[in-house]
Amino acid sequence: MCVDLSKDTAKIIVEMIDSGLIGYKHYYLWCDSIIESLENPPVWILELSVTKNSMNAREIISEYAYSDLETLSPDYYIKYNNFHLACLYLRYKDNEFSWNTFLLKSGDYSDGCFNCKIDCVIFYEMLNIYEKSLQSVDLRNEQINEIEKILTDEINELMEIYKVFQRYYSKYINH
Repeated sequence: MCVDLSKDTAKIIVEMIDSGLIGYKHYYLWCDSIIESLENPPVWILELSVTKNSMNAREIISEYAYSDLETLSPDYYIKYNNFHLACLYLRYKDNEFSWNTFLLKSGDYSDGCFNCKIDCVIFYEMLNIYEKSLQSVDLRNEQINEIEKILTDEINELMEIYKVFQRYYSKYINH
């Protein structure tokens, strides 16, 4: 199981770190395995392997991922904004926070970025309706299905990468 070290994948990893989906315990052994397997590992992997702080990790990966000028247009970021929302969704699925918190965090995120598949108003409306329903399980399931339908492509692509990091996280925790 390996993760492609392309700039596109690095951009997704940035969103995984930014959203809190992964941290040092996820990427430390991953970096180690790359360093051990390559004669000349990329500099960003070497730097990342000794970086525990998520903001510093984000900067290291971003420097590599966004080093070409073609990625600086606002339209280009839309793709990765959607990955960020998918990361938040996976955190919800991992029981890191409640459905209310997912809707609020996603609304706040989409409100502050260029554009996403799901506008902030949708998240805030879902949250208001969900709270008014006294957190109806049926309504939550309907909303989950709606979010999954919209973010299916991002969730599926993200899961391929996330599974690898989960494996390394398990190894780190069980040492």
